[in-house]
Amino acid sequence: CLRIIVVFPFMANNKQRNKTAVNIGPEQRVKEFGQDKFYAEGGLLWCKTCNELVDHVRCQTITDHLGTKKHTERANKRQHEATNNPTSNTLVMELVEAFMAANIPLEKVDNPTMRSFMQKNLKGGGGIPQANALGELYVTKI
Repeated sequence: CLRIIVVFPFMANNKQRNKTAVNIGPEQRVKEFGQDKFYAEGGLLWCKTCNELVDHVRCQTITDHLGTKKHTERANKRQHEATNNPTSNTLVMELVEAFMAANIPLEKVDNPTMRSFMQKNLKGGGGIPQANALGELYVTKI
């Protein structure tokens, strides 16, 4: 009984191809997907809309994140707030101008005590967006 074993070249190396792009950094993904959606900080990729960390290695992971229900709802909510509330827009614009004139970082509006104060004492204070949205939507207008 004679057995012949045939080994094809593609079978000799039984490793699967790795589909991750190891040489692509978060800065390149920001350029690829746009500065309006993502920012790179500390070697990590962050979604501006969700304020959430996104894996930058695989392009499909980023595309999947942009298609999630959570992301699309937040993007729609942010756009709705920015366009449909003119009195709140004026309040937010003046708040951003005041913070910038006093050299106060916009991230201070995310402080729980500050947010509570604004909700209680400012008419429309509960509609003030988070710091990343303030920077994205209002700082460019000033």
